[in-house]
Amino acid sequence: DVVTENEFEKRLLADVIPPSDIGVTFDDIGALENVKDTLKELVMLPLQRPELFCKGQLTK
Repeated sequence: DVVTENEFEKRLLADVIPPSDIGVTFDDIGALENVKDTLKELVMLPLQRPELFCKGQLTK
């Protein structure tokens, strides 16, 4: 459980779905391999490995 005193964070937490509650993986999606790979590269990788993205144009 996340504890916060920040009102914005409290409101935001009400809409957060724990990954364990989702129940769907990329393996459940047929075909669209290129779309899945793009999503993994652009969304998941920066969240899982932020140290790889700490330098570059977007950090400026």
